Amino acid sequence: MAASVRVEQIDDGYDVVLQDDDELVLAHYDAGDCDVCAGRHDSDQHARQDAERYAAQVRRLLHTARGR
Repeated sequence: MAASVRVEQIDDGYDVVLQDDDELVLAHYDAGDCDVCAGRHDSDQHARQDAERYAAQVRRLLHTARGR
């Protein structure tokens, strides 16, 4: 089975999860800890964007590693 990376919404934010034979949470992005928003914008949106950006980086690394 090939490893996959996904973003999963949880109660207080988003987890970046690596799924292989097991699941491993690589990162957690808490919607309440957005320095950019400081309460002025939708911090949930920024947390999701950050999680998606990190997941994309991990996917690129996995793809590069498989190509070798």
